[in-house]
Amino acid sequence: MFPYLAIILFVESTAAEIFSETVGKVIVTQNTCSVMPHRVWKRLGSSGPKPLGEYPPETIKFLMTWVHTAHGVESRLENMLLKWDEQSICFDRPTTLILKKAADGGSFSDFMNKFSYLEVPEHWVVRKDEDDLESWRNVKIDECSTTNDVTYHCPESAFKDSCTQADLEKCSVRMEINSSEDFFTFSRRLGRSHLVATKALIGTIIRNGNIFDVKPVELPQRIFKITLAKTDMMSIGTSLLKY
Repeated sequence: MFPYLAIILFVESTAAEIFSETVGKVIVTQNTCSVMPHRVWKRLGSSGPKPLGEYPPETIKFLMTWVHTAHGVESRLENMLLKWDEQSICFDRPTTLILKKAADGGSFSDFMNKFSYLEVPEHWVVRKDEDDLESWRNVKIDECSTTNDVTYHCPESAFKDSCTQADLEKCSVRMEINSSEDFFTFSRRLGRSHLVATKALIGTIIRNGNIFDVKPVELPQRIFKITLAKTDMMSIGTSLLKY
């Protein structure tokens, strides 16, 4: 860690590495229905639905225990729908997922005169913050709603199973750039970070926007992700990076 940078984070790269940044969370609500066992059905009565307030407390407790045991759901019974004619119960089951932005790091050609990368779908969700890309699902974030750009409420239709991390070529476009310039540097934003591909070996940190307060920094790889402190800038080859 460099003093006063608060932090610069380097992540080592390989030619086919997918870099990611956590940017929020997604809540998807699935409607689940199941047929009640006879032992549950008879506790509610078969004469027709009644307001929940008309059932004795022990019946409400019994039903809540059954729902939680059978489905692993914590929910208020008022939010459930009893289908009396079918002897089934339905409820909305929210699931919270981690929202990530992802980008292909790309690769240089053998003589480093060409740089290419996949323009991959931007938004992905995972069940937990894990490196197993096979479990990631692409989500069309414009089909979701949000009030704070951090928490998104998405319908199941927003998830695209046809695009997976296992075969990104099917849903991506390959981009190619001339990188023959001696200090070629190409940067892209990835959440609060930058994804950098460069032929330079050393960059320069500019602290607090002061061009007289600089520090040379040896770059760890040709392709890497970097996160700058809000008060700092970094010069790498032909690019100037800011928070």
